[in-house]
Amino acid sequence: MSGKAKTVENQQMEVSKSTGAVMTAFFGVLSLAFLFPIFLVLVNSFKSKFYISDAPFQFPKVGTYVGLTNYFEGVRKTGFFPAFGRSLFITVSVYYGVFRGGNCAVHLHDRVVHYESKIEI
Repeated sequence: MSGKAKTVENQQMEVSKSTGAVMTAFFGVLSLAFLFPIFLVLVNSFKSKFYISDAPFQFPKVGTYVGLTNYFEGVRKTGFFPAFGRSLFITVSVYYGVFRGGNCAVHLHDRVVHYESKIEI
């Protein structure tokens, strides 16, 4: 090394327009493939449970559509709100504990460092 600092230049890969279009199309199709199961579950959530396995890829019709009944029933059966309250309590408690414990550790470290720096050897 000669002592001179090396300069690093940002290098970008040049991609032709056709390659860029192919990559955009590929990743667009890939993103749709990942989102399709989520969409399918959302569509099927508005059907009665008897019609979900009968025709999973069809939109709800007049006879199969149940509206938000599945959501209300799910909230009621699973005890969603008490579980949410417990989760919120745990999250806030842990956050407060980590925050308070971190403050105590910083305060202790600050006092020890300042105390040790005043000791003359």
